Amino acid sequence: MRYSDYDLFGSDENYKVGLNWSLVRDFKLRGTYSTAFRVPSVTELFSGVSEGQIPTTDPCSNWSSMDPSSNIYQNCQAAGVPAGYTQLGSVILTDQGGNPNLEPEDATTFTIGAVYQPSIVPGLSITVDYFDIDIQDAIRQTSGSTKLASCYTSVGLSHPFCGPTHHTRNALTGDIDFLSAQSSNTGDEVMQGIDISATYDFATGNIEHSVEVQATHLMKYEVTAFDGDTPFVYDGGVGCCDGGYPSWRATGSWSARSGPWNGSYSAQLIGSATDYFGTPGSVGTDIDAVLYHNIQGGYQLTENLKLSAGVDNLFDKKAPYVSSWSDGNTDTLTYSLLGRYYYARATWVLD
Repeated sequence: MRYSDYDLFGSDENYKVGLNWSLVRDFKLRGTYSTAFRVPSVTELFSGVSEGQIPTTDPCSNWSSMDPSSNIYQNCQAAGVPAGYTQLGSVILTDQGGNPNLEPEDATTFTIGAVYQPSIVPGLSITVDYFDIDIQDAIRQTSGSTKLASCYTSVGLSHPFCGPTHHTRNALTGDIDFLSAQSSNTGDEVMQGIDISATYDFATGNIEHSVEVQATHLMKYEVTAFDGDTPFVYDGGVGCCDGGYPSWRATGSWSARSGPWNGSYSAQLIGSATDYFGTPGSVGTDIDAVLYHNIQGGYQLTENLKLSAGVDNLFDKKAPYVSSWSDGNTDTLTYSLLGRYYYARATWVLD
């Protein structure tokens, strides 16, 4: 248990309970339930507000060509956006920075899982864990694209993000002339999923091997701006400025060592996803899975000197096109823009 007391935010008590139960020698169940309390950081509270040209998708771009019965069509028309309006470029001047009105966030976390370490296969360990995280009043910087999407898909511009504290438009041109992405307390943030892991350490002759696979299946990730609001669904999506949350992510690696030599191979899988702000059926809305391959080798030349070299993105996998791209026509928070990358390194350890 923990007790916290702050001059600005009052006091709070939190606790955590956990259980590890070895049913048999090779099999164990485990689980935890905990609460958490986090006050805003100094940066989140008091960092200065600055303006920047941030990649942002305006849902009212080309609204007059959409289905007249859609919320976007009706809302953009009601907001006075001229027919035929098209967003100029892909960026919008956006306010970012701290918010001195932030309040603490609270959370509850529940996990339950199992561990299997068969005695007949020494060095093998398999784990499966379910997690459920619920954050109340979560402190987030909601991107401009998310705020605009939430506003113009709501019924009758009813969403709070439609208010002038979040964005305004030029009455003549329809362009957004003010947009805020400052930190704020959301109503609720929920994440649920399953973590799977397998490791195997073994030897062949005088070579030591280690194989590891880790995967996460994200079942739910939703953020609700306020009580009663329709959640914004992040699971299974990618897109500008919010990062990617595909339903599946996985990494795998194999490493080997023999005397002064060592080598490794790793792979990273980013599962298929849908652009949060893309138009269904259009290019860059449905994104296929991406697999990166990396290799590395090293040699311990002396007790103090180690040499190593490697190649990341061995097969030069290109980043996929994402329609609401943040830069370089893709989601740079999710995919790599470097292409195939070579490196060499010398490490000297001082005595």
